[in-house]
Amino acid sequence: MESFLLLEMVERMSVAALLAFIISQTPVLRRLIDRQLLLREKLLLAFFFGLIGIAGTYAGIPTTGALANSRAIGVMAAGLIGGRMMGGTAGAIAGIHRYLLGGFTAFSCALSTICEGLLAGEIHRRYPSKPVPWWVALAAGVVSEGMQMLIILATAKPYPLALELVKQIGVPMTVVNSLGIAVMMLIIKTVMDTQQRAGAEQSQKALDIATKTLPYLRRGLNCQSAEATARIIYEACSYSAVAITDERCVLTYIGTQSEHHNGRHNALTRVTRSVLNNGELYIAQSAAEIGCAHAGCKLASAVVVPLKRAGRVIGALKLYYVRPQAIGPTDITFATGLGHLFSTQLELTEIERQAKLAAQAELKALHAQIHPHFLFNTLNTIASLIRTKPDLARELLLKLGSIFRFVLHKAGCNITIAEELEQVRPTWRLKRRVMALSFA
Repeated sequence: MESFLLLEMVERMSVAALLAFIISQTPVLRRLIDRQLLLREKLLLAFFFGLIGIAGTYAGIPTTGALANSRAIGVMAAGLIGGRMMGGTAGAIAGIHRYLLGGFTAFSCALSTICEGLLAGEIHRRYPSKPVPWWVALAAGVVSEGMQMLIILATAKPYPLALELVKQIGVPMTVVNSLGIAVMMLIIKTVMDTQQRAGAEQSQKALDIATKTLPYLRRGLNCQSAEATARIIYEACSYSAVAITDERCVLTYIGTQSEHHNGRHNALTRVTRSVLNNGELYIAQSAAEIGCAHAGCKLASAVVVPLKRAGRVIGALKLYYVRPQAIGPTDITFATGLGHLFSTQLELTEIERQAKLAAQAELKALHAQIHPHFLFNTLNTIASLIRTKPDLARELLLKLGSIFRFVLHKAGCNITIAEELEQVRPTWRLKRRVMALSFA
Protein backbone atom coordinates (compact mmCIF):
# COMPACT_ATOMS: atom_id res chain seq x y z
CA MET A 1 0.00 0.00 0.00
CA GLU A 2 2.82 2.40 0.87
CA SER A 3 4.52 1.74 -2.49
CA PHE A 4 1.26 2.41 -4.33
CA LEU A 5 0.72 5.69 -2.48
CA LEU A 6 4.31 6.74 -3.08
CA LEU A 7 4.09 6.20 -6.85
CA GLU A 8 0.71 7.90 -7.10
CA MET A 9 1.87 10.93 -5.13
CA VAL A 10 5.10 11.26 -7.13
CA GLU A 11 3.03 11.45 -10.32
CA ARG A 12 0.85 14.19 -8.87
CA MET A 13 3.85 16.10 -7.51
CA SER A 14 4.62 17.15 -11.10
CA VAL A 15 1.71 19.58 -10.85
CA ALA A 16 3.55 21.44 -8.06
CA ALA A 17 6.71 21.57 -10.17
CA LEU A 18 4.75 23.02 -13.08
CA LEU A 19 3.18 25.66 -10.84
CA ALA A 20 6.62 26.54 -9.45
CA PHE A 21 7.93 27.13 -12.95
CA ILE A 22 4.94 29.32 -13.84
CA ILE A 23 5.38 31.39 -10.66
CA SER A 24 9.09 31.80 -11.31
CA GLN A 25 8.36 33.48 -14.64
CA THR A 26 6.34 36.29 -13.08
CA PRO A 27 7.90 39.68 -12.13
CA VAL A 28 6.03 39.59 -8.83
CA LEU A 29 8.27 36.77 -7.55
CA ARG A 30 11.41 38.84 -8.17
CA ARG A 31 9.88 41.72 -6.25
CA LEU A 32 8.83 39.32 -3.47
CA ILE A 33 12.36 38.01 -3.03
CA ASP A 34 13.67 41.60 -2.98
CA ARG A 35 11.10 42.55 -0.30
CA GLN A 36 9.38 45.06 -2.59
CA LEU A 37 5.77 43.79 -2.48
CA LEU A 38 2.98 45.77 -0.92
CA LEU A 39 0.75 44.17 1.73
CA ARG A 40 -2.13 43.87 -0.72
CA GLU A 41 0.10 42.07 -3.22
CA LYS A 42 1.37 39.70 -0.54
CA LEU A 43 -2.19 38.81 0.44
CA LEU A 44 -3.10 38.09 -3.18
CA LEU A 45 -0.03 35.89 -3.57
CA ALA A 46 -0.85 34.09 -0.31
CA PHE A 47 -4.35 33.45 -1.62
CA PHE A 48 -2.83 31.98 -4.78
CA PHE A 49 -0.59 29.62 -2.77
CA GLY A 50 -3.59 28.74 -0.64
CA LEU A 51 -5.37 27.67 -3.84
CA ILE A 52 -2.36 25.49 -4.67
CA GLY A 53 -2.79 23.88 -1.26
CA ILE A 54 -6.48 23.30 -1.98
CA ALA A 55 -5.55 21.73 -5.33
CA GLY A 56 -3.18 19.44 -3.43
CA THR A 57 -6.10 18.38 -1.25
CA TYR A 58 -8.30 17.54 -4.23
CA ALA A 59 -5.41 15.65 -5.84
CA GLY A 60 -5.12 13.50 -2.69
CA ILE A 61 -5.57 9.75 -2.65
CA PRO A 62 -8.31 8.38 -0.34
CA THR A 63 -7.05 5.96 2.28
CA THR A 64 -8.36 4.82 5.71
CA GLY A 65 -11.04 7.50 5.83
CA ALA A 66 -8.63 10.33 5.00
CA LEU A 67 -6.48 11.69 2.15
CA ALA A 68 -2.82 11.17 1.33
CA ASN A 69 -2.27 14.64 -0.15
CA SER A 70 0.31 17.21 -1.28
CA ARG A 71 -1.42 20.19 0.35
CA ALA A 72 1.75 21.08 2.27
CA ILE A 73 3.72 21.90 -0.89
CA GLY A 74 1.81 25.09 -1.72
CA VAL A 75 1.54 26.19 1.91
CA MET A 76 5.21 25.58 2.71
CA ALA A 77 6.28 27.32 -0.51
CA ALA A 78 4.29 30.41 0.50
CA GLY A 79 6.08 30.59 3.83
CA LEU A 80 9.54 29.83 2.46
CA ILE A 81 9.20 32.51 -0.24
CA GLY A 82 7.15 35.20 1.49
CA GLY A 83 7.50 34.76 5.25
CA ARG A 84 5.16 34.04 8.17
CA MET A 85 2.33 36.28 7.03
CA MET A 86 2.11 34.64 3.61
CA GLY A 87 2.70 31.14 4.98
CA GLY A 88 0.13 31.56 7.75
CA THR A 89 -2.46 33.04 5.38
CA ALA A 90 -1.99 30.33 2.76
CA GLY A 91 -2.09 27.69 5.52
CA ALA A 92 -5.31 29.15 6.93
CA ILE A 93 -6.98 29.15 3.49
CA ALA A 94 -5.99 25.58 2.67
CA GLY A 95 -6.56 24.41 6.27
CA ILE A 96 -10.06 25.85 6.61
CA HIS A 97 -10.97 24.31 3.27
CA ARG A 98 -9.74 20.93 4.49
CA TYR A 99 -11.71 21.31 7.76
CA LEU A 100 -14.91 22.00 5.83
CA LEU A 101 -14.48 18.75 3.89
CA GLY A 102 -14.96 16.85 7.14
CA GLY A 103 -13.63 13.49 8.22
CA PHE A 104 -12.08 12.26 11.47
CA THR A 105 -8.79 14.06 10.60
CA ALA A 106 -10.43 17.35 9.52
CA PHE A 107 -9.32 19.35 12.57
CA SER A 108 -5.91 17.68 12.73
CA CYS A 109 -5.13 18.38 9.06
CA ALA A 110 -6.40 21.97 9.29
CA LEU A 111 -4.26 22.68 12.36
CA SER A 112 -1.16 21.03 10.89
CA THR A 113 -1.55 22.96 7.62
CA ILE A 114 -1.54 26.29 9.45
CA CYS A 115 1.44 25.21 11.55
CA GLU A 116 3.34 24.19 8.40
CA GLY A 117 2.83 27.63 6.89
CA LEU A 118 4.07 29.35 10.05
CA LEU A 119 7.07 27.02 10.31
CA ALA A 120 8.08 27.78 6.73
CA GLY A 121 7.73 31.51 7.43
CA GLU A 122 10.04 31.19 10.43
CA ILE A 123 12.66 29.49 8.23
CA HIS A 124 12.27 32.33 5.73
CA ARG A 125 13.44 34.78 8.41
CA ARG A 126 16.85 33.07 8.44
CA TYR A 127 17.38 34.01 4.78
CA PRO A 128 16.47 37.72 4.54
CA SER A 129 18.23 38.52 1.25
CA LYS A 130 18.10 35.33 -0.83
CA PRO A 131 15.83 32.36 -1.56
CA VAL A 132 15.81 29.46 0.88
CA PRO A 133 18.24 26.73 -0.38
CA TRP A 134 16.65 23.57 -1.72
CA TRP A 135 18.29 21.36 0.89
CA VAL A 136 16.87 23.53 3.68
CA ALA A 137 13.45 23.29 2.00
CA LEU A 138 13.86 19.49 1.88
CA ALA A 139 14.69 19.34 5.59
CA ALA A 140 11.80 21.69 6.37
CA GLY A 141 9.47 19.39 4.47
CA VAL A 142 10.59 16.38 6.49
CA VAL A 143 10.12 18.28 9.76
CA SER A 144 6.70 19.65 8.76
CA GLU A 145 5.39 16.25 7.70
CA GLY A 146 6.65 14.73 10.93
CA MET A 147 4.86 17.49 12.81
CA GLN A 148 1.66 16.76 10.88
CA MET A 149 1.82 13.07 11.77
CA LEU A 150 2.29 13.94 15.46
CA ILE A 151 -0.69 16.34 15.35
CA ILE A 152 -2.85 13.63 13.79
CA LEU A 153 -1.83 11.16 16.48
CA ALA A 154 -2.45 13.73 19.23
CA THR A 155 -5.82 15.11 18.11
CA ALA A 156 -7.54 12.67 15.73
CA LYS A 157 -10.11 10.28 17.21
CA PRO A 158 -10.33 7.32 17.43
CA TYR A 159 -6.63 6.86 18.12
CA PRO A 160 -6.28 3.34 16.61
CA LEU A 161 -7.64 4.62 13.29
CA ALA A 162 -5.31 7.63 13.45
CA LEU A 163 -2.34 5.35 14.14
CA GLU A 164 -3.24 3.11 11.20
CA LEU A 165 -3.52 6.19 8.95
CA VAL A 166 -0.10 7.50 10.00
CA LYS A 167 1.45 4.10 9.29
CA GLN A 168 0.04 4.17 5.77
CA ILE A 169 0.62 7.80 4.75
CA GLY A 170 3.57 8.82 6.95
CA VAL A 171 6.44 7.70 4.72
CA PRO A 172 4.85 8.47 1.29
CA MET A 173 3.71 11.96 2.29
CA THR A 174 7.04 12.80 3.98
CA VAL A 175 9.08 11.68 0.98
CA VAL A 176 6.90 13.16 -1.75
CA ASN A 177 5.97 16.44 -0.09
CA SER A 178 9.55 17.09 1.05
CA LEU A 179 10.84 16.45 -2.46
CA GLY A 180 8.05 18.58 -3.93
CA ILE A 181 8.92 21.53 -1.70
CA ALA A 182 12.63 21.15 -2.50
CA VAL A 183 11.95 20.88 -6.24
CA MET A 184 9.71 23.96 -6.14
CA MET A 185 12.39 26.05 -4.40
CA LEU A 186 15.12 24.68 -6.69
CA ILE A 187 13.15 25.61 -9.82
CA ILE A 188 12.46 29.10 -8.48
CA LYS A 189 16.11 29.66 -7.53
CA THR A 190 17.40 28.32 -10.87
CA VAL A 191 15.14 30.59 -12.90
CA MET A 192 16.02 33.60 -10.75
CA ASP A 193 19.75 32.88 -11.09
CA THR A 194 19.31 32.70 -14.85
CA GLN A 195 17.53 36.04 -14.85
CA GLN A 196 20.28 37.58 -12.70
CA ARG A 197 22.98 36.31 -15.05
CA ALA A 198 21.10 37.73 -18.01
CA GLY A 199 20.79 41.05 -16.20
CA ALA A 200 24.52 41.04 -15.42
CA GLU A 201 25.33 40.33 -19.07
CA GLN A 202 23.10 43.19 -20.16
CA SER A 203 24.78 45.51 -17.66
CA GLN A 204 28.20 44.52 -18.97
CA LYS A 205 27.02 45.12 -22.52
CA ALA A 206 25.73 48.55 -21.51
CA LEU A 207 29.14 49.42 -20.01
CA ASP A 208 30.94 48.30 -23.18
CA ILE A 209 28.62 50.39 -25.34
CA ALA A 210 29.05 53.40 -23.05
CA THR A 211 32.83 53.08 -23.39
CA LYS A 212 32.62 53.00 -27.19
CA THR A 213 30.24 55.95 -27.37
CA LEU A 214 32.19 58.18 -24.96
CA PRO A 215 34.35 59.85 -27.68
CA TYR A 216 31.20 60.84 -29.58
CA LEU A 217 29.06 62.00 -26.66
CA ARG A 218 31.93 64.20 -25.46
CA ARG A 219 30.90 66.47 -28.33
CA GLY A 220 27.43 66.84 -26.83
CA LEU A 221 24.06 65.61 -28.10
CA ASN A 222 23.82 66.43 -31.81
CA CYS A 223 23.07 64.63 -35.07
CA GLN A 224 26.61 63.31 -35.51
CA SER A 225 27.10 62.02 -31.97
CA ALA A 226 23.57 60.59 -31.88
CA GLU A 227 24.04 58.71 -35.14
CA ALA A 228 27.37 57.21 -34.06
CA THR A 229 25.89 56.19 -30.69
CA ALA A 230 22.75 54.65 -32.20
CA ARG A 231 24.78 52.68 -34.71
CA ILE A 232 27.00 51.22 -31.99
CA ILE A 233 23.91 50.08 -30.04
CA TYR A 234 22.22 48.68 -33.16
CA GLU A 235 25.27 46.64 -34.17
CA ALA A 236 25.88 45.32 -30.64
CA CYS A 237 22.28 44.28 -29.88
CA SER A 238 19.36 42.53 -31.54
CA TYR A 239 16.88 45.42 -31.56
CA SER A 240 14.87 46.05 -34.70
CA ALA A 241 15.61 49.77 -34.52
CA VAL A 242 17.40 52.32 -32.35
CA ALA A 243 16.60 56.04 -32.22
CA ILE A 244 17.84 59.07 -30.30
CA THR A 245 15.99 62.37 -30.06
CA ASP A 246 16.53 65.77 -28.53
CA GLU A 247 13.74 67.85 -27.03
CA ARG A 248 12.20 68.74 -30.40
CA CYS A 249 12.96 66.16 -33.08
CA VAL A 250 14.54 62.83 -34.05
CA LEU A 251 18.32 63.24 -34.27
CA THR A 252 18.91 59.78 -35.72
CA TYR A 253 17.04 56.55 -36.44
CA ILE A 254 18.73 53.29 -37.49
CA GLY A 255 16.97 50.05 -38.37
CA THR A 256 13.56 48.86 -39.54
CA GLN A 257 11.14 51.51 -40.86
CA SER A 258 13.93 54.08 -41.22
CA GLU A 259 12.34 55.31 -44.44
CA HIS A 260 9.64 57.17 -42.55
CA HIS A 261 11.20 57.59 -39.09
CA ASN A 262 14.55 59.08 -40.04
CA GLY A 263 15.12 62.80 -40.53
CA ARG A 264 14.71 65.83 -38.30
CA HIS A 265 11.42 66.78 -39.99
CA ASN A 266 9.63 63.71 -38.60
CA ALA A 267 7.33 64.29 -35.65
CA LEU A 268 7.99 62.58 -32.34
CA THR A 269 5.82 59.58 -31.45
CA ARG A 270 3.32 59.82 -28.63
CA VAL A 271 5.41 57.62 -26.32
CA THR A 272 8.49 59.81 -26.92
CA ARG A 273 6.61 63.00 -26.09
CA SER A 274 5.38 61.34 -22.90
CA VAL A 275 8.94 60.51 -21.81
CA LEU A 276 10.19 64.00 -22.64
CA ASN A 277 7.36 65.56 -20.63
CA ASN A 278 7.48 63.23 -17.61
CA GLY A 279 11.16 62.34 -17.51
CA GLU A 280 10.38 58.68 -16.75
CA LEU A 281 10.98 55.38 -18.55
CA TYR A 282 8.07 54.18 -20.71
CA ILE A 283 7.39 50.64 -21.92
CA ALA A 284 5.15 50.23 -24.96
CA GLN A 285 4.09 46.65 -25.74
CA SER A 286 1.93 47.40 -28.80
CA ALA A 287 1.94 49.61 -31.89
CA ALA A 288 -1.01 51.58 -30.48
CA GLU A 289 1.02 52.48 -27.37
CA ILE A 290 3.97 53.63 -29.49
CA GLY A 291 1.65 56.01 -31.31
CA CYS A 292 3.49 56.36 -34.63
CA ALA A 293 1.61 58.71 -36.96
CA HIS A 294 2.66 56.75 -40.07
CA ALA A 295 0.01 54.25 -41.20
CA GLY A 296 1.25 50.67 -41.41
CA CYS A 297 4.31 51.16 -39.19
CA LYS A 298 5.72 47.75 -38.22
CA LEU A 299 7.16 48.80 -34.87
CA ALA A 300 5.18 46.89 -32.24
CA SER A 301 6.98 47.37 -28.91
CA ALA A 302 9.52 49.78 -27.47
CA VAL A 303 11.29 50.92 -24.36
CA VAL A 304 12.06 54.63 -24.16
CA VAL A 305 14.33 56.18 -21.52
CA PRO A 306 14.99 59.88 -20.93
CA LEU A 307 18.41 61.45 -21.37
CA LYS A 308 19.01 64.07 -18.70
CA ARG A 309 21.53 66.80 -18.01
CA ALA A 310 21.58 68.63 -14.69
CA GLY A 311 18.19 67.11 -13.87
CA ARG A 312 16.56 68.41 -17.08
CA VAL A 313 15.38 66.09 -19.87
CA ILE A 314 17.28 66.91 -23.08
CA GLY A 315 16.36 63.89 -25.20
CA ALA A 316 15.38 60.23 -25.30
CA LEU A 317 16.89 56.86 -26.22
CA LYS A 318 14.44 54.49 -27.94
CA LEU A 319 14.86 50.73 -28.50
CA TYR A 320 12.31 49.04 -30.78
CA TYR A 321 11.10 45.55 -31.68
CA VAL A 322 8.74 44.59 -34.50
CA ARG A 323 7.13 41.97 -32.23
CA PRO A 324 4.42 42.98 -29.76
CA GLN A 325 4.95 42.22 -26.07
CA ALA A 326 8.68 41.81 -26.73
CA ILE A 327 10.06 44.11 -24.02
CA GLY A 328 11.29 42.02 -21.09
CA PRO A 329 13.08 42.66 -17.79
CA THR A 330 16.52 42.42 -19.41
CA ASP A 331 15.57 45.06 -21.99
CA ILE A 332 14.38 47.36 -19.22
CA THR A 333 17.59 46.84 -17.23
CA PHE A 334 19.71 47.41 -20.33
CA ALA A 335 17.85 50.53 -21.46
CA THR A 336 17.82 52.03 -17.97
CA GLY A 337 21.56 51.43 -17.55
CA LEU A 338 22.35 52.98 -20.93
CA GLY A 339 20.15 55.98 -20.18
CA HIS A 340 21.97 56.64 -16.89
CA LEU A 341 25.41 56.21 -18.45
CA PHE A 342 24.63 58.46 -21.43
CA SER A 343 23.12 61.10 -19.14
CA THR A 344 26.25 61.05 -16.99
CA GLN A 345 28.48 61.41 -20.06
CA LEU A 346 26.44 64.32 -21.39
CA GLU A 347 26.48 66.03 -18.00
CA LEU A 348 30.26 65.66 -17.70
CA THR A 349 30.63 67.04 -21.23
CA GLU A 350 28.55 70.07 -20.28
CA ILE A 351 30.60 70.58 -17.10
CA GLU A 352 33.79 70.43 -19.14
CA ARG A 353 32.41 72.91 -21.67
CA GLN A 354 31.37 75.30 -18.92
CA ALA A 355 34.83 75.02 -17.35
CA LYS A 356 36.47 75.92 -20.67
CA LEU A 357 34.13 78.88 -21.10
CA ALA A 358 34.92 80.06 -17.59
CA ALA A 359 38.67 79.79 -18.25
CA GLN A 360 38.32 81.71 -21.52
CA ALA A 361 36.26 84.39 -19.82
CA GLU A 362 38.83 84.70 -17.05
CA LEU A 363 41.62 85.02 -19.62
CA LYS A 364 39.71 87.66 -21.55
CA ALA A 365 39.10 89.58 -18.34
CA LEU A 366 42.82 89.46 -17.59
CA HIS A 367 43.62 90.67 -21.10
CA ALA A 368 41.13 93.50 -20.68
CA GLN A 369 42.98 94.59 -17.54
CA ILE A 370 46.45 94.31 -19.07
CA HIS A 371 45.81 96.11 -22.38
CA PRO A 372 44.82 99.53 -20.91
CA HIS A 373 47.82 99.60 -18.54
CA PHE A 374 50.18 98.61 -21.31
CA LEU A 375 48.71 101.15 -23.68
CA PHE A 376 48.75 104.04 -21.18
CA ASN A 377 52.32 103.33 -20.07
CA THR A 378 53.53 103.09 -23.67
CA LEU A 379 51.77 106.30 -24.71
CA ASN A 380 53.21 108.17 -21.72
CA THR A 381 56.70 106.96 -22.64
CA ILE A 382 56.25 108.04 -26.28
CA ALA A 383 54.91 111.45 -25.18
CA SER A 384 58.02 112.02 -23.06
CA LEU A 385 60.32 111.18 -26.02
CA ILE A 386 58.58 113.17 -28.78
CA ARG A 387 60.53 116.38 -28.12
CA THR A 388 63.85 114.93 -27.04
CA LYS A 389 64.13 111.77 -29.17
CA PRO A 390 61.54 111.99 -31.97
CA ASP A 391 63.14 109.14 -33.96
CA LEU A 392 62.91 106.80 -30.99
CA ALA A 393 59.32 107.93 -30.31
CA ARG A 394 58.46 107.20 -33.96
CA GLU A 395 60.03 103.75 -33.68
CA LEU A 396 58.02 103.06 -30.51
CA LEU A 397 54.77 104.06 -32.25
CA LEU A 398 55.51 101.73 -35.16
CA LYS A 399 56.26 98.87 -32.78
CA LEU A 400 53.09 99.57 -30.80
CA GLY A 401 51.06 99.37 -34.00
CA SER A 402 52.82 96.14 -34.95
CA ILE A 403 51.98 94.61 -31.55
CA PHE A 404 48.29 95.53 -31.77
CA ARG A 405 48.13 94.26 -35.35
CA PHE A 406 49.62 90.97 -34.18
CA VAL A 407 47.17 90.70 -31.27
CA LEU A 408 44.14 91.40 -33.50
CA HIS A 409 45.34 88.91 -36.09
CA LYS A 410 45.84 86.16 -33.49
CA ALA A 411 42.64 86.80 -31.52
CA GLY A 412 41.08 83.46 -30.49
CA CYS A 413 44.08 81.46 -31.77
CA ASN A 414 46.88 79.67 -30.02
CA ILE A 415 50.20 81.58 -30.18
CA THR A 416 53.46 79.62 -30.26
CA ILE A 417 56.44 80.44 -28.09
CA ALA A 418 58.48 81.25 -31.23
CA GLU A 419 55.91 83.86 -32.28
CA GLU A 420 55.88 85.35 -28.80
CA LEU A 421 59.69 85.61 -28.79
CA GLU A 422 59.65 87.18 -32.22
CA GLN A 423 57.45 89.95 -30.84
CA VAL A 424 59.33 90.30 -27.56
CA ARG A 425 62.96 90.62 -28.86
CA PRO A 426 62.59 94.00 -30.73
CA THR A 427 60.45 95.33 -27.91
CA TRP A 428 63.09 94.37 -25.34
CA ARG A 429 65.82 96.17 -27.34
CA LEU A 430 63.67 99.31 -27.48
CA LYS A 431 62.97 99.03 -23.77
CA ARG A 432 66.71 98.94 -23.00
CA ARG A 433 67.32 102.04 -25.15
CA VAL A 434 64.50 103.92 -23.38
CA MET A 435 65.81 102.88 -19.95
CA ALA A 436 69.34 103.96 -20.92
CA LEU A 437 68.04 107.40 -21.92
CA SER A 438 66.09 107.66 -18.67
CA PHE A 439 69.21 107.10 -16.57
CA ALA A 440 71.45 109.28 -18.78
